[in-house]
Amino acid sequence: MGKKGLAALLNHQVQVKVDYLVARSEAQRMGVVNKLVAGAFRLGMPP
Repeated sequence: MGKKGLAALLNHQVQVKVDYLVARSEAQRMGVVNKLVAGAFRLGMPP
């Protein structure tokens, strides 16, 4: 495996990690929104 192959492999791993972090932060944000909506419903307020 040459330097180019190694660089491509590292680049791919970084991309996967970034995608994972973005997906995780999206999920956390959705979770916060869902909690707020659920809390509003529990209090009997319209969304």
